Amino acid sequence: MHRSRAAARSSSKAPSESSTSSSPERAADDDTDFFAQANDSQSSIGVGTFREQIGSNEPDIIIPPIGRLPPEILISVFSKLSSPSDMLHCMLVSRKWAANCVGILWHRPSCNRTENLRSVVTSVGKSESFFPYSELIRRLNLASLASKITDGELSAFTQCKRIERLTLTNCSKLTDKGVSDLVEGNRHLQALDVSELHALTDNFFRSVTALLSTLRNMRELRLAQCVEIDDSSFLRLPPHSLFESLRALDLTACEQIRDDAIERITDAAPRLRHLVLNKCRFITDRAVLAICKLGKNLHLVHLGHCSNITDAAVSQLVKSCNRIRYIDLACCNLLTDASVQQLATLPKLKRIGLVKCQAITDWSILALARSRALPHSVSPSCLERVHLSYCVNLTMEGIHALLNFCPRLTHLSLTGVQAFLHEDLTAFCRDAPPEFTQQQREVFCVFSGEGVMRLRDYLNRNVGPFPSETEATMYDDEDELDEEENQVTGLMSAAAIRDDDDDDMGESVIEVGPPTG
Repeated sequence: MHRSRAAARSSSKAPSESSTSSSPERAADDDTDFFAQANDSQSSIGVGTFREQIGSNEPDIIIPPIGRLPPEILISVFSKLSSPSDMLHCMLVSRKWAANCVGILWHRPSCNRTENLRSVVTSVGKSESFFPYSELIRRLNLASLASKITDGELSAFTQCKRIERLTLTNCSKLTDKGVSDLVEGNRHLQALDVSELHALTDNFFRSVTALLSTLRNMRELRLAQCVEIDDSSFLRLPPHSLFESLRALDLTACEQIRDDAIERITDAAPRLRHLVLNKCRFITDRAVLAICKLGKNLHLVHLGHCSNITDAAVSQLVKSCNRIRYIDLACCNLLTDASVQQLATLPKLKRIGLVKCQAITDWSILALARSRALPHSVSPSCLERVHLSYCVNLTMEGIHALLNFCPRLTHLSLTGVQAFLHEDLTAFCRDAPPEFTQQQREVFCVFSGEGVMRLRDYLNRNVGPFPSETEATMYDDEDELDEEENQVTGLMSAAAIRDDDDDDMGESVIEVGPPTG
């Protein structure tokens, strides 16, 4: 037994060590040495040869604990780095670090500047590179260079076959062919944003709707201001096709869309959660009744400027889709207090837009302040943001009640509401945007954050607290919150589905070329 152990120790120091050894320590040692040279372009063959020349009398190199960390821990640490330059420096430590860091760095490459885009395109286009960069890109956002992106720049990414999120917002120089060639090569696509690509024609939408049959992972489709899209783009979908994964659809300002298309969409995508139809001016109550089929799946619906909608449709929407958290009905001039009183019964309603709904009165605001879907509920309203600009019939009484009965309120817009255009009240408003004209500044009245609290306190001191109907005003920590409620975005912006991190807007940018060596 003693000889056996001695032989084993002698064998471990033999000069015939191979880079293919199954020893965990040796593999880690090899990885650690690769980028540790003064000249990081030195080949790994040279390092191995140098090790063999040392001879069996040299002791083994002691690997520090950080060199023995498993990949999952390294990846977890690297993913916490916010600076791309820090991540790039980590890649230069060793092959092991590089292998576990490169996927994070190239997951969403930086294309926010022309030089960054050129670097990314060059790296992706190299036939011989240390890593297969084209296979690492999962999210591609070219919106920062929208005015410079052409079909030529886009064609450089056609070899990227694993893109999951593609954002081409406002890339106005792109044509049907450029976008279609890239989309058709990515069967794992989960989100596509081609908003404001006015040059796209029905040929592109025909190919996209055809692709929907194969893109079973598609969760988010944004076609805002694609003015050429019409009902036929959706009516040509196969009769019994279902897109169970689709959660968000944005058709803002697609004015050729009518009721027939909405009926087909809700049949084909029964699990839609966010539906944006802002400025689809020709849809009527029939489209809203089709939306009712989404039932409890619907969390956000934007119907601003859909001026043909009536109280009857809104009432049915509330009954069928009682999990709505966000609804915008701006400029729906046919709506009256009856609609808002129904909307007030939504138990999870957090944001509501009623801008320029000029028929509503204080009865609507009192309903929002007091009404609860569950009888005898002791929890206050869930409302966080209320947009009431240019609702000219509102008075101090209704807004005062809203402030006192909605303790979670963080945003209240009352632009153009005469009852609040007084210096003692506008003192709590936020500043008007710098691009506003003098006339716009004079009627601007938006309270947010601390401004809402200060307005509430001021009114309670000077007007007296509005009489309550219940003694219970305590915040209910047990109130059910949906797991995806944080996905709801600002009132006038489209909502997005975020599976992991996405707030997709404001993506971090990454500047990196292929590692040398």
